[in-house]
Amino acid sequence: MNASLVSSLIVGIALMSSAYLLSNRVTTISTAPSMKTLQTSADGKVKVTPDTVVISAGVELHNRTTQEIAYKDMNTSINAVKAILKDAGIEEKNIQTSSLYVSPEYSYTEWKQTQEGYQASTTLSIRVEKKDPKVTNDILDAIAKVKDIRMNGVDYDLADKEKAYAEARKMALEKAREKAEAMAKIAGVSIVSVASISENVSSGVTPIYQNVRMMDMVGEAKSTSTELSLGQVEYTATVNVAYEIR
Repeated sequence: MNASLVSSLIVGIALMSSAYLLSNRVTTISTAPSMKTLQTSADGKVKVTPDTVVISAGVELHNRTTQEIAYKDMNTSINAVKAILKDAGIEEKNIQTSSLYVSPEYSYTEWKQTQEGYQASTTLSIRVEKKDPKVTNDILDAIAKVKDIRMNGVDYDLADKEKAYAEARKMALEKAREKAEAMAKIAGVSIVSVASISENVSSGVTPIYQNVRMMDMVGEAKSTSTELSLGQVEYTATVNVAYEIR
């Protein structure tokens, strides 16, 4: 047989063998018996008094003669808010611009578009963490006095949520185990060990919308003191547990 032909056959066989071995490395067959499991789920809920208030405040201006004036007037109001926050000891990291919008505005009559001027708006998200409630109330009262300000509402949170989640998780796992043991007893099987656990967590923080200004009969702003009711925030952990049984 031709020597070059023999060499080609040897190389071909080697390549086929390599491909076969490679394909075998990614294909596995198991003859072990499948694990018998009992699956259950449970919720753990913890209610705590929040220590953080998240304030949403902004400015929305219309009908300015130029875009520059709209932007300048907006910044005048929002910078006044930032000055209030600085005086109250709110750190820059807890003040976030969540929206910024400047553009022409139009009216539409009889299918005709007419420019009416310029509009500008911006919103701040402000976190007031672990401070006396009076500090938050005073901040809201001061912000409400700023020209053209819009108060969107407040939300509640915890500066350190992990403790609440850990407690809710522990409660959920205990309930899941109790449920699994009851089911196993009825089914006439025994729990051997935990095969797998998955978890979902959530917080039931509900925004509270309040008017921080009161209008009198002639429509002028009347000073009023804000008092927030913190209530409680609910933190939930849901666990799905599979137990090996025999």
